[in-house]
Amino acid sequence: VAGHVLSLDDVEHALLRRSPAGDARSFTEDDPRRRTFAPTLARKFDNRIHFALNCGASSCPPVKLFRDESLDEDLAAAARAFVGSEVSVSGSTVTASKLFLWYGGDFGEDVPRAIAALGAGT
Repeated sequence: VAGHVLSLDDVEHALLRRSPAGDARSFTEDDPRRRTFAPTLARKFDNRIHFALNCGASSCPPVKLFRDESLDEDLAAAARAFVGSEVSVSGSTVTASKLFLWYGGDFGEDVPRAIAALGAGT
């Protein structure tokens, strides 16, 4: 891509998730890909990207086409669908996809509140 070799991990973690500096999956400061992809890296991170990526596991979101002109609506719908199918509440017990455990930091300090907001589409 743009004259650089990128692994799927590079695309997911370094570009889409913007893994923080020091994370082994982020681009180092002297990595030439950092300059090439600076516009992408400068964009605000959107945690709904997790509901658009498919890792091949049964609990992963389904493969779907996303378009730039409807990306916000598409990501909101993907988040609602994922939360609706992968999160259950019984009394005071919430059972959620391991995705929220693995990438909890991407959803902020209050993961239960983030799950509720994503499920509501806000």
